[in-house]
Amino acid sequence: MDHNQGEIKESIPQWMREILICVHCGHDRLAHTEDAFLCQTCNSSFPIVNRVPMFLRPGCMYDAAASIAANLGGVDVRDVERAFGSALRYRMDDYWLRSEFSHIVERYPLPADRTNGPTHENTGHVRLLVDYFNPDFKSGEPNYRSFRIRNETGKILASTGKEPFHISYWLTDSTGKRHEGVRSKFPIPLLPGKDLTVPVLIEAPNVCGVYQIDVMLVQEFVGWDQAAPIYRGLLNSLEALPHRNLVKSPHNGSFVFELDLEYCGQVLKKAAEMAIDEASSGPLTILEIACGSDPQTLRHYQPNSHVVACDLAFPQVQLASLSWSKREDIPNERFTFASADVFDPPFRSQSFDMIVVCAALHHFVDATSALKTLSALLRPHGKIILLREPGKMAVDDPTFVMELTNGFNEQQFELSEYDVMYQRAGLVPCYQQLDFDCSYKAILALLKANIDGNQK
Repeated sequence: MDHNQGEIKESIPQWMREILICVHCGHDRLAHTEDAFLCQTCNSSFPIVNRVPMFLRPGCMYDAAASIAANLGGVDVRDVERAFGSALRYRMDDYWLRSEFSHIVERYPLPADRTNGPTHENTGHVRLLVDYFNPDFKSGEPNYRSFRIRNETGKILASTGKEPFHISYWLTDSTGKRHEGVRSKFPIPLLPGKDLTVPVLIEAPNVCGVYQIDVMLVQEFVGWDQAAPIYRGLLNSLEALPHRNLVKSPHNGSFVFELDLEYCGQVLKKAAEMAIDEASSGPLTILEIACGSDPQTLRHYQPNSHVVACDLAFPQVQLASLSWSKREDIPNERFTFASADVFDPPFRSQSFDMIVVCAALHHFVDATSALKTLSALLRPHGKIILLREPGKMAVDDPTFVMELTNGFNEQQFELSEYDVMYQRAGLVPCYQQLDFDCSYKAILALLKANIDGNQK
């Protein structure tokens, strides 16, 4: 079938329309027109561009073209839209020239009713937002733990200068004897009111046992912030860690991108086979979140499945849709796209047999909350498939630092931290794979208690 034939309204297949809900009011009375979904309960409108509907709450965005058109004295909105397009169409080789073409919207003031944003707290301390602290360490060995923190000190927290800031810790044994830990740097300076996930290196004591750990902000030559520890808990220094059922790649060389994508296809196929064995008859219904312009579910399409490829970046998922339109091997009614926020999904609960997340879970501020939200969309025997997630810390990696500097929410996790995420999200890994000693893949299932709870 030619994907370009027929009206746009036919590009949203019936099976997808049946699982959609309004992200604003939660009702399913969505009327489908040529260029939008319209909620018949709350009158919210969700535009469709290049076969992709954008399901974001009306209150979380505004029409920048209309705002700028008004700001320029009432010029034609269509001319402003063309100006946006030209900024993306033409690329400059020089870095500084490229910057002149980007961030067009940010150069104009926000509408008057959107200028009063939330004020930042100034408690004088660092506040913990999220941790993935697994208390089990092998005695005598260093390992990382990640702490998502917010800077409420009113100062720039940077690990440079005459009195640099670091994150460190105290370990206290059963006798009350205290040991001061190593320092961990801030990957980038943390501005007041801003958040950052800081990888903290922790060295387990050589003597096995249970220790109290206090993770704190420390300013060299000034002192420790003892009044407000970032984290306080227990650390288990063990002779040996529990065995991890982990499949390792047969490829022992350096990282190869295309080969890693091939391994992704193998894991997707394995997950589909599991889902087919456990699901009822009929096509598998698959959701891929944060799909970008190159969905893994499109690259490795599983036969006899219905797929929704979804991304918050509206232009990116449109590019994915345009790429799909050239494919002739996937029936038109089998594959579709949407733009949405993973924490505010436009889908009914228990709609999917598989949910695919590729190189994206570590970008979420709270990975555990993301997994919990996705779990609610799974059918009782559904699976969450993680692909190409970081499985090893590389805190000095130039790419990691550059991405953080450019504003991306980069995070890295140790394998032991994923165990904490799964436990807190009510999931259990039924397959885990580590390729090139850094690219982690997993197939996750709901814990039985969660399945029983979802069925009530």
